[in-house]
Amino acid sequence: MVVHADEAALASDGEGGCELEDGSALAPETARRLACDASLVRNGRRSRTIPSAMRRALRDRDRGCRFPGCENRRFVDAHHVDHWAQGGETTVENLVLLCRRHHRAVHEGGYRVDHEGRFFYPWGQEVIPAPRLPRGDPSDWLEGHADLSIDASTCEHGLGEPLDLAAAVGAMLEIDKWASRRARAAPDYPLASATSS
Repeated sequence: MVVHADEAALASDGEGGCELEDGSALAPETARRLACDASLVRNGRRSRTIPSAMRRALRDRDRGCRFPGCENRRFVDAHHVDHWAQGGETTVENLVLLCRRHHRAVHEGGYRVDHEGRFFYPWGQEVIPAPRLPRGDPSDWLEGHADLSIDASTCEHGLGEPLDLAAAVGAMLEIDKWASRRARAAPDYPLASATSS
């Protein structure tokens, strides 16, 4: 994708011309999001905003999207906390990895992130961090938690009524059926591994 943008549009929240190569208009905030992690041509010279070694360091540090609760580890972009066009440096300290959804939320949805890795809603309240899900084999987790039981008194919802165990189990079985159908419908691609130097 090729985007043509006035430097003034990228450098501030002001107006400026931004368009796709075919001439379609593009919002300046969208152009700023795309410029976070792209090859740029300025005055006829091409430069890569995120060098490969820095991208590897980011992947090692962030392990995927840094937005609280997000488990996405693929298709992540490097986001400049202080945007490069506004004087922000392309350093590991000024970058966080964000999935495409959360990168869009930060640029176009009003969310923001600070240098401590805290995220904030558009109205200013901090997004409470959620721990990442543990990795491992689900059968190991089942064995490790075999002594736990769920019955009608385990959980109460907001109205104080006991858990409807039949409805909860039915919902979980439907989710399992849906996941099984989706897995069967997915193409079976061989796994490939790549190394970078």
